[in-house]
Amino acid sequence: MAEDKLNTHSQLYSEIVDNYAQFRQKVAELNVSTTKCKDSITRYKAAMNGFQASNEEIRKTIESRGEKIEEMTNYLPKQNNLLLTLFVGDFNVVLPRKEDKIRYKLQYEKFKLWYIIGQLVFSSLNILCGPCRIVEGFLQFYLVWFYCNLTMKESILVANGSRIRMWWLVQHYLDIILYGFLLIRPDGDFSLQFSLYIFYMSGCQVLQFYYQVRGRSFRLISVNSTNLLSG
Repeated sequence: MAEDKLNTHSQLYSEIVDNYAQFRQKVAELNVSTTKCKDSITRYKAAMNGFQASNEEIRKTIESRGEKIEEMTNYLPKQNNLLLTLFVGDFNVVLPRKEDKIRYKLQYEKFKLWYIIGQLVFSSLNILCGPCRIVEGFLQFYLVWFYCNLTMKESILVANGSRIRMWWLVQHYLDIILYGFLLIRPDGDFSLQFSLYIFYMSGCQVLQFYYQVRGRSFRLISVNSTNLLSG
């Protein structure tokens, strides 16, 4: 019995070693293929730089090829923006499969929902408590933390092909600065107005979530749209 178990153990161990060796080989091949693909795209863009189409058919062909190449680049490693570089360095955040990109997009939307609900709770407490400087300070710290995380997640989405506009990211950078300033300011006279504003904005964001996830995103998934990450 012991000898049979040892033989089984040895066979399984050999299988693991072989599979791991194949895995490392595939990873090495993937790295080589990735480098070749990026080099080819760089050479193509350099060759097409300044190219002027002689007729409408050629122009449409070039535009179609350019769109396909842009879609390809969404699956290749790229340089991180400043925020991601500060948080994760040069670590590659590009997800390799379309299913992973869709899953991350939906997780991003759910992240917003849960923490927007948190904003509703803390702003409601601050309104009901009179307002209270401790609750208000916690709400402001919560907002700084939330928008830091949100902006980083949106930067990852952009790296994966999302069409989030720059003005949207800039707005969140400004939110971080604003709420950080409010967090360290002395006691003011507009605490109640601030809490009412956060409560109102949180309600609007909940409605936006249901539009994004329950409506638009699911419709795009159902038609297998490549523009799922656009919002």
